Amino acid sequence: MLLILLTTRSWGDDSAFAGKKACLFPVTDVSGTDPMRAKIITDAVALALQAAGFHLMVQDQPTDLGARPQTAVPLARGFGADVAVTGFFAAGADKDAAMLISLSFYDVAADGLMGGFARSWRYNLGFHNALHSEIAELLTRMQFSDVPPSPVPAEPSGGLRMIQFTSPLEGMEVHIAGEVKAGEIKDGKLDFYSSGMTPGSPLTVEKRMDGYHAARQTVGAAETMALAPLRKKTDYAFELNTTFGQLFGFGGAARYYLIPDGIFACVSVYPYAQLPIGPGGANVLHTDAACSAGLYLFFPPDFPFRMGISTGLGGIFSAVLSSTPLAFMDLYFNVANVWLELNLDGISFHLRSEIKYALGLGGDALGRGVIRWGVLPPLTLGVLLK
Repeated sequence: MLLILLTTRSWGDDSAFAGKKACLFPVTDVSGTDPMRAKIITDAVALALQAAGFHLMVQDQPTDLGARPQTAVPLARGFGADVAVTGFFAAGADKDAAMLISLSFYDVAADGLMGGFARSWRYNLGFHNALHSEIAELLTRMQFSDVPPSPVPAEPSGGLRMIQFTSPLEGMEVHIAGEVKAGEIKDGKLDFYSSGMTPGSPLTVEKRMDGYHAARQTVGAAETMALAPLRKKTDYAFELNTTFGQLFGFGGAARYYLIPDGIFACVSVYPYAQLPIGPGGANVLHTDAACSAGLYLFFPPDFPFRMGISTGLGGIFSAVLSSTPLAFMDLYFNVANVWLELNLDGISFHLRSEIKYALGLGGDALGRGVIRWGVLPPLTLGVLLK
């Protein structure tokens, strides 16, 4: 990169492009051989444009606009740019082989090609010098048309000139097709120039915001488009539950998510009572305490139904309330908990099957084996507060 900076030609304020705005779309790797190379080449093109006097707007999301310049020009116009720059390259598996690279420059106001090139060079230190020189030489031959710039041209017949996105989430970013940032929601809305998009045609947007899960939404193009809210990321949560097989009790648990709404560590406590079976029997008080780790499977955080699995270690501490009090401690391995969840925003309800294996260590009352509720493993019904 230092070599590029040292060889950059300074065009000065008298350049035909001084003060002009260039919208640079990431150079696409059509061969898919090296994702980092696409960023390096895009950065090299950006330096050359800045050296020519352009005010640069780089769309930093992955895109295939290099193969679809007819889409790049309307998008660049929506951002108020004078020039749209797209490109692609193709490299073979052999790093020593020559690489094809193509760049195209479009006059946004005239909606026409200003210039471009396609060259084949080996990808080495000389590649960046050659690329920079080629761009500099091309720019000396490029001129804008006589069409006066117009950031908002006349609306095509039957098309939408402007789309207004609405959302209650202030500051939420909206990206068209997940590629180009259209802007952020301010005062509940975002205006985006659509360049005559046909009403009702499918438009996919990706919504992003810190503290929330990104999501894509496909809607029919219209003058006003309401965007569904994002699901807030869960870092901490609390469970309230009751277990069939450990009735006359009510428990709680605290979760800490290592990956929001994905992987978590959990500490739980469940006190419950066992009533006398017959006359003269004694009450027994139990406390089931455990540490576990859990993982959600298959479904994304905003899906209405989710499932997961967890495992861990725990112990059941028992006290017999009789004339001669007795105390026991049964340690167990929580082999697998599997649960189904009705997933709502801020709260969830779950049904969980628990397979606990008593270890039969000293001072225990259950011996060794699977802890059952009749012939079934314990079932827990609970609510999760997120």
